[in-house]
Amino acid sequence: KYTMATLLGTIDVLPQDVYVSPVYLYDYISQDKLMDVTHEMTTPLKDLGIGVNEDESIQDKMWADIDAFYKGYTGDDNADGTAVEKYYAAPFGGGIRAISYDIDLFEEKAFFYAEDGSWTTGLEGAKDKSKGQDKVAGTYDDGLPVTEAEFWALCEHMTNNNVIPFVWSDQAAYTSNFIYSIVASYEGKKYFDVMKEMNGGEYVFNDGTKLNVTPENAYQMLGMDGRKAALSFARTLANNPDYYHNLSGSASMGFMTAQSEYLLSVEKDKTGDGDRIAFIIDGSHWLNEAKDTYRDMEAMSDEYKNRRFGVMPFPVFEGQKAERTTYFASSFYTSVFVRKNAKEPEGAKKFFAYLQSDEALQICTQYSGMPRALDYDLTDEQLSTMNAYYQSLWGAWKGNSDIVYHTCNNPVIYKNEQYFEGSWKFSAQTGDGKILSDPISDFRTYGELTVDDYFNAVKTSMNENQWKSKVGLN
Repeated sequence: KYTMATLLGTIDVLPQDVYVSPVYLYDYISQDKLMDVTHEMTTPLKDLGIGVNEDESIQDKMWADIDAFYKGYTGDDNADGTAVEKYYAAPFGGGIRAISYDIDLFEEKAFFYAEDGSWTTGLEGAKDKSKGQDKVAGTYDDGLPVTEAEFWALCEHMTNNNVIPFVWSDQAAYTSNFIYSIVASYEGKKYFDVMKEMNGGEYVFNDGTKLNVTPENAYQMLGMDGRKAALSFARTLANNPDYYHNLSGSASMGFMTAQSEYLLSVEKDKTGDGDRIAFIIDGSHWLNEAKDTYRDMEAMSDEYKNRRFGVMPFPVFEGQKAERTTYFASSFYTSVFVRKNAKEPEGAKKFFAYLQSDEALQICTQYSGMPRALDYDLTDEQLSTMNAYYQSLWGAWKGNSDIVYHTCNNPVIYKNEQYFEGSWKFSAQTGDGKILSDPISDFRTYGELTVDDYFNAVKTSMNENQWKSKVGLN
């Protein structure tokens, strides 16, 4: 209801006490806008008078590095220099950046990989699907491409069968985050965390060079090997117009228009008004946003009821360091908090606590599909009520995979969140003056731009003095 840009300046006079919003918490805490909820975070939930019987506290459910971020994010220090540990919020948003695909289409056109590398529908009487990246049969990634070569072979197979692989909107943040997710997928949790924590952990470049990453030299991580792999993927996609809808990225393709185009492509294919589309570049929240189109199609024909979509991990790239499937999180700056001048502080704090109970977490995921960054589980019965996409998303979230994010108790990050969620990813300028920020769009605009040109521009976009000035180390 309130935009990220306006909430900070108006929260004191708004009528609500409890808020769920994407925020840069440092701004709110440093300006004393939020209520201390340390008691609610650290007390067993059963003792808070909120109608649940859980022995765990909310703190017990927190992921370790997320917990360090939320409780060490006060801006205050103890006498010994350690951070004062108080809670002013809890994580609320959750999701991943991945490839969303049409399961029904994959079955109709036999776009799944079989174990022998051939194509299959995976249906009864056909070859079994391959085990996917996690090498476990019966999980969400069965039959999906494992290597980058397999992924591009799939795209070529699609175009040969009159299917357009991709569509995306005019939202540059969606496509740049999509490509940045490949950086995370390539590096894996170990090296992604070395980059964000900047506490002296060792990063090993593919050429054998080693760097102990600190706040002073972390700008050199602009040259992470995963960035080059991500840029190579972006250039291959951009340079193959058959691999995407011709209006992708155009001003007329807003994010909801792209979602509708994706869903309606099955109908347009039947009427001869367009080709079917296999993938959409968007956050994992897209199906919720597209619910009106989804419901209109269900009313149009019974065959559009219970359509199935799924989550596809990025393929494994040559030289990849990740030891298992890794996803870059989305919506991790969305938090739940109570304003400091709440009109009903006790009731507000109880409601805040209830939102982190297992009951509330399960209801949230069951009905919205959104997984939250806390430890909890869903029952088989609850999963059975969720659509195929939300089941697939939960499988990726809770399966044999890692979720990475910039969120951490590192002041270089949390005092510069807007930078790390934006320009840090791909902003640069080439020697001949090309302004870069969104790889897919940039490679489409500058046909002569090479991967090396782009990568070198990014990794040399900061020197030590510029870096220190940018992140406040001066």
